[in-house]
Amino acid sequence: MSNSLFHSLMLRSLTVPNRIWMAAMCQYSAAPEGPGTGAPDDWHFAHLASRAAGGAGLILTEATAVMPEGRITPYDLPPPTTLASFDAIDSAASSTNTRRSHRVTPVSTPTGRV
Repeated sequence: MSNSLFHSLMLRSLTVPNRIWMAAMCQYSAAPEGPGTGAPDDWHFAHLASRAAGGAGLILTEATAVMPEGRITPYDLPPPTTLASFDAIDSAASSTNTRRSHRVTPVSTPTGRV
């Protein structure tokens, strides 16, 4: 039997480079108020980009709310209207061939957007 852990996997139109995936974790690290309320910040960048650099093939980000009122706590990530705030994380993950299931790189959120 061959070891498929390090082989790519095709999921519809997404090719994940290996089968090492990081599960979603509620980190409660977004700013609870102010102009960056709920947006991913330097902490999220360091946390997710370091996992990508470590070789994870797919990274699932923490839960995001559909509406601001739906956040579990004020520290949760906001609705997906702020997807542009993930661009730096996507770029870092893309440079390591990691996929983020949220945008083009699999670091993902439960919004189902890839």
